Amino acid sequence: MNQDQVRELFERLIDEDAQTREQALADPSIAPDVVAEVRALLDRALRMPAGFLADQPSAETPFQSIGPYHITRVLGEGGMGRVYEAEQTHPIRRTVAIKVLKPGMDSSELLARFDAERDALAKLDHPHVARVIEAGQSRGRHPYFVMELVRGRSITQFCEQERLDIDQRLRLFVQVCQAILREATSSFVIMVQPTPAL
Repeated sequence: MNQDQVRELFERLIDEDAQTREQALADPSIAPDVVAEVRALLDRALRMPAGFLADQPSAETPFQSIGPYHITRVLGEGGMGRVYEAEQTHPIRRTVAIKVLKPGMDSSELLARFDAERDALAKLDHPHVARVIEAGQSRGRHPYFVMELVRGRSITQFCEQERLDIDQRLRLFVQVCQAILREATSSFVIMVQPTPAL
């Protein structure tokens, strides 16, 4: 099954009306296993409470906190999860980033990928890689992991704002790759997905 196609189709259809979703899923060029997986993900996602994981937490949103972490804002979103900025108030005070698996993205394969990402990050020990602080499941049984919050510009913004030429950009890219490779091989990590600063 093509997971990239599943994710792309799910993300394209989640905000569409039922008729548009059905027309898109009836496309004979889409493999039946992809259609079945997308239908299952859409079904689970559409059964979530209204406002779940909304961009701006509100009184109606049941997802304002996870344990001691109070969600303050959305930092970014990827294929499987959404990353939030949150404040921890107990037992210590600090600002963190929390990655939560998106609603409906809870097939056994996607859960395994999310767990693998968390485990891979937890094994890395590098000054330029955010540390995983803890992991678990929210009260709604949504997997998450908490990381250090690293503030800064994305690598793209840095390159644009510093007006780096192609050679400078490639040297910077090589530095990033070397850091990932060094940490990944020393930690027996097979795959790492770099994420820009938020």
